Amino acid sequence: MRILRDGLPRLKGGFRMLNILVPIAGPNIEINNYPKPLVEIYDKSLIELVTKNVDIAEPHQFTFVVNREDYDKFYLGSMLRIMEPTSNVVIAEGDTAGALCSALLAVDYIDNDDPLLIISGDQYLRSSYNDFYAYFSTNKVDGGIVTFHALHPKWSYVKLDEAGNVVEVAEKRVISNLATAGIFYFKTGRLFVECAQGTIKKGKALNGKYYISEVYNELILKNMKIVSYTINHKDLFKLNTPEQIAKFQELNIVG
Repeated sequence: MRILRDGLPRLKGGFRMLNILVPIAGPNIEINNYPKPLVEIYDKSLIELVTKNVDIAEPHQFTFVVNREDYDKFYLGSMLRIMEPTSNVVIAEGDTAGALCSALLAVDYIDNDDPLLIISGDQYLRSSYNDFYAYFSTNKVDGGIVTFHALHPKWSYVKLDEAGNVVEVAEKRVISNLATAGIFYFKTGRLFVECAQGTIKKGKALNGKYYISEVYNELILKNMKIVSYTINHKDLFKLNTPEQIAKFQELNIVG
């Protein structure tokens, strides 16, 4: 048993447990007077919608990285625990240098030999998480990236070799027509932590921000096997702005 930073126990037996990391700390964007994770969509908060969207059958545990301001002002820790009773909550005391740095704040809970899935806290998938997780897990790859077809430089991209393995990942640079969907798999959390720290030590930032996608280039340098799993772009809904949220609600696809 380990003690959480806010004093609640983390329960874990001696079996394989998928860790699902959701870094929602970052610039405090407000929509309708609430931070983005708490904006209401279909009578649910965005973070609840995202979390309940994860349909992975294997035993799993969520870890959320949240802003101190949201934690204190909106009692976000209590809400997350009611939503996911066994979850871990890590508090970011200030701005971080990007999603990678936010993710590493959870090192106490992910630096282990259990598999790790890092997911975006502001998007919805109409396709199944369980499908691509099973693909990564059963093929025993070191890393996996969910992708979709695109050609705009606002995304990060993967390049594949003839065997279909990922041989390069680039942030905000089009090197193929396969963009990353903000869902990242690592065979173990320990592998992610080691390569993430290597990424930061090498100063692999873009415009002062460190991105999770860049970590895969460290795995590639270690000759590790990384694959992509491509979903239909029509099944991926980014929910970053009021306009995107309003358009998503009009589709009425969530029960």
